[in-house]
Amino acid sequence: MGVWSAAVANSPFCEYELRDATTCGIAAIGRCRTCEQAFCATHQARDIARGSSAIKTYVDWCITCQGRHNDEVRDAATKADYESARRLEDATANLPALVSALTRTAAALVKPRDWTETISKGPGFFSPKLRYTYIAHDEEPAIPVGDFTWRYWFVPHPRDGGSAEWKFATVMTGLTLSGNFVPMDVQEPAWRRTGFEAAYLIPGQEAALYEALEPLLQPFA
Repeated sequence: MGVWSAAVANSPFCEYELRDATTCGIAAIGRCRTCEQAFCATHQARDIARGSSAIKTYVDWCITCQGRHNDEVRDAATKADYESARRLEDATANLPALVSALTRTAAALVKPRDWTETISKGPGFFSPKLRYTYIAHDEEPAIPVGDFTWRYWFVPHPRDGGSAEWKFATVMTGLTLSGNFVPMDVQEPAWRRTGFEAAYLIPGQEAALYEALEPLLQPFA
């Protein structure tokens, strides 16, 4: 007995229900693993790849159960999108209050944001070795929050060539006591040449920011 005949031994005809409440009745080629009904080639579950004529068929799944499964997946995705949008809306509304509370009470959590500027003074009078001057800078300290994505205006060094362009970077982000989100690693050359004013957090991260900030406030509540 072959694979197909073994699968449909109990019902050799397709049991797919038509619109008039009758069954298809065509010779079956398989039995559905979900509803356990026999199905024919017409009512066999299948996937068609986008941009291609390739068709993947399922030897143990009928088109009805596949349709129900796809509907459930779409419904779950819609629900997840709704819940995500709601979390984002709630976080956006509540984030300012959380930021305000954290900046008032969590000063002990701040970390320095120092960086050192290196300035070349050229070669010495009696030596071809380059001389450098180092200037220390103290940016406003901040409370480390977590890794978040920034968009910044990148200005390449003249010796590297190329043109200025917008870029993205996911970096450790902090919250200053003045209530601003800032990159913690200010030593990175791209930030220094750009200037912090030309960098901003990508919108849509409010829910993640809220979730990262809330535990920081708990010890001080």
